[in-house]
Amino acid sequence: MAYMLNKEDRHAALRIVGIYALVAAVWIFISDNALRLVAPDILSFAHLSIVKGFFFIIITAILLYQLISRHIKQSREMEKGLRIGQSMINAATDAMYVKDVNGRYLLFNSAASRATGKSAEEVIGNDDTILLSAEDARMAMKQDRQIIDSGQVQTYEQYVKIPGSIGKIFLTTKGPIFAENGEVSGLFGVSRDITERKELQTMLLESEARFHTAFAQAAVGQAMTDTEGNFIQVNKAYCDITGYTEQELQAMSIESITHPEDFPGCMKHISELLSGKANSFIIEKRYITKSGDPVWIRNSTAAVRDRLGNISNLIALSEDITERKKAEVCLSASEEKYRSIFEETKDVIFISTPEGRFIDVNPVGLEWLGYSSLEELQKIDIPNDLYVNAQDRILFQEAVERQGHVKDFEVQLKKTNGQQITVRITATVVRDEKGRVVSYRGVMRDVTLEKTLEHQIMQAQKMEAVGQLAGGIAHDFNNILSAITGYGHLVLMQVQADSPLRPYVEQILESSERAAMLTQNLLTFSRKQIITPQPGRINEIIRNVAPVLTRLIREDIELKLELSIEDSTVEVDRLQIEQLMMNLATNARDAMPNGGILTIGTQKMHMDATFVEAHGYGKIGTYAVISVEDTGVGLDEKTKARIFEPFFTTKELGKGTGLGLAMAYGVVKQNSGYINVYSEVGKGTTFRIYLPEITSTVEQIEDVEIQSPLGGTETILLVEDDQALRKLAITLLDKYGYTVIGASDSDEALARFIEYKESIDLLITDVVIPKRSGIEVFEEIKKLNPEIKVLFLSGYAKDITQNKGILNTNVNFLQKPVSPNTFLKKVREILDHRLG
Repeated sequence: MAYMLNKEDRHAALRIVGIYALVAAVWIFISDNALRLVAPDILSFAHLSIVKGFFFIIITAILLYQLISRHIKQSREMEKGLRIGQSMINAATDAMYVKDVNGRYLLFNSAASRATGKSAEEVIGNDDTILLSAEDARMAMKQDRQIIDSGQVQTYEQYVKIPGSIGKIFLTTKGPIFAENGEVSGLFGVSRDITERKELQTMLLESEARFHTAFAQAAVGQAMTDTEGNFIQVNKAYCDITGYTEQELQAMSIESITHPEDFPGCMKHISELLSGKANSFIIEKRYITKSGDPVWIRNSTAAVRDRLGNISNLIALSEDITERKKAEVCLSASEEKYRSIFEETKDVIFISTPEGRFIDVNPVGLEWLGYSSLEELQKIDIPNDLYVNAQDRILFQEAVERQGHVKDFEVQLKKTNGQQITVRITATVVRDEKGRVVSYRGVMRDVTLEKTLEHQIMQAQKMEAVGQLAGGIAHDFNNILSAITGYGHLVLMQVQADSPLRPYVEQILESSERAAMLTQNLLTFSRKQIITPQPGRINEIIRNVAPVLTRLIREDIELKLELSIEDSTVEVDRLQIEQLMMNLATNARDAMPNGGILTIGTQKMHMDATFVEAHGYGKIGTYAVISVEDTGVGLDEKTKARIFEPFFTTKELGKGTGLGLAMAYGVVKQNSGYINVYSEVGKGTTFRIYLPEITSTVEQIEDVEIQSPLGGTETILLVEDDQALRKLAITLLDKYGYTVIGASDSDEALARFIEYKESIDLLITDVVIPKRSGIEVFEEIKKLNPEIKVLFLSGYAKDITQNKGILNTNVNFLQKPVSPNTFLKKVREILDHRLG
């Protein structure tokens, strides 16, 4: 009971006990004497003591009852007050509590419960040891005792560690509670959790420290000014940019260092900042440094506001971009140059996406592909709308992404009008920071003409190679044919007309002549046949050969001549051109098995640079054009590519040698012309022959009567390395009365001439002989006898004989194989001319 009574209750209890003790003592004394007087004999002394004790107990019980009733009444009144206070303080956001003088909690609000994690029921009646660690509880109770003893209110920050929670910082105010008698009966406390605020204060202090450090040490110039633009604080980098010291700048303003041309624009932005239209701005402007030199800076300015939201200062970050500005000038010039190249180059420059869309293409690309605008081109799907074969696009992507670039990747593209072109693409891959392909950049070059020329060059080289082969074969074959023909004629001369052997010999000679014609065709194809070009009118040549052509074609084929009114003069071998027309007519006849029309026309045309570039052949100048057109079955592309090759034929086995068009090709080339073929399957074929026009006049050629073969008695030096031909010639000449001195090479020929120079009347030599050529032998002999006459023989082609100088000298020449009659006539003509 004692610990439940406060000081006032104890004093009151003592007063009551004293009064009741006095009353009890008086009462006992009186009652004791009264009882003795009333009943002295009834009660013994012992009985009297019992009675006294009984009455004392009753009096004490009465006293205690009064005290307890009073205390219970006071406690109920206090609990009622606490309940009212508890309800009031539970609404507070700060922790509030009341303790008695012994430090036991009498009141504990909801905020305190939230802060400590303990409910009021758990806390009330206990001291701080239920909330805090032992050390923190000891310190708290020590502080409480100081307040109770001093009777003074105290405010302090305290860090406490609540078990099961993190440490917290509280701002606590505690004060005493006084009773009616003025004594301290307890204390009250209010604690605010300021942990977060303290952390923010710490962070703010750290931030300010970092700001000042960053401000001072930043590599970028930083400056703080007032709203008028006067400098308050600047860092070292800002001083380095301007050339001024911090003290010098603090006496200056933004206007004093800004280039006069840039200051109005700068002030416009500052005005917008101060008026609230903007929170910050970035501009590029020029400062005038202390040395007077301009420097470009990139300035970022923002407003600093106070707690009321008013602008108190301006802070600016300034970066020196002078070098960047210089680079921009260079870059601008480079971009202008690039743009010029982009716009003016003849190749297509492009940027496209991996998905197949153009991002950018220069004007040449639009012109190439036939699009009117870049926007229109950007809408197309590259693989399907541009590539002839969409698979080529996939192959291009695989190559460029695998290697990072491609060079001269060849593809077929199609224009909007359907025309196909061949292009070579050189491109690189552009990747993002994650390595993903974002675009292709490159150049496309139209090589359609180049490919055509390459094909034509390859075709020409192939034809040249075949021609070289044909010429070499013809030479060796001519020597063999010369021997066969020569000995055949010798046999024929000695066989009687009625001899059963004569038909055999004649058949041998006829076959030899066909073989000789075959070799002549081979030489014609290889452009190595000996020709005698003369001026002639093209229309006249066509009219003269027309009757022959009529006999070559069938009756169901109509021959039409469409000759130009303006005739052209050309320098050609007339016989070769006539043979050319017969070969083309024969080819047309075979292409029209069911009849048709064969049209031969002539015209004059000027071949200009555009024509040459487009067709890949020719030289600028005026040409006579012969066109031979049929309405036959036509040719496919593969056949057209091989049509002029020797021995290539589409006819059945045994119905063609394959030399007709090959010979036509050789005739045209040998006469300095060009030939081309235009044909489609089912739409006929047209051959066009271009012969260069000349201005010379045409001379009439008179027929010369050929004399019969005559023999003679002259001495002839014969130089021939082929033993069979040398023996044949010696036998033939000897038979006709000539004296023949034979030689197998140049050295022997010169030795023989020196030995018999006084008697030798004629030199007959093959052009190509061992050691030295026939022309070199002739030149050496001329030194010994300037009047010597010569007859050259050769089975070699024109280019060899021309290079040896035979056709460039006024000498006599026979092409092998040659018949004995022709050979003897030529020998007689030369000797007679000399004698004459």
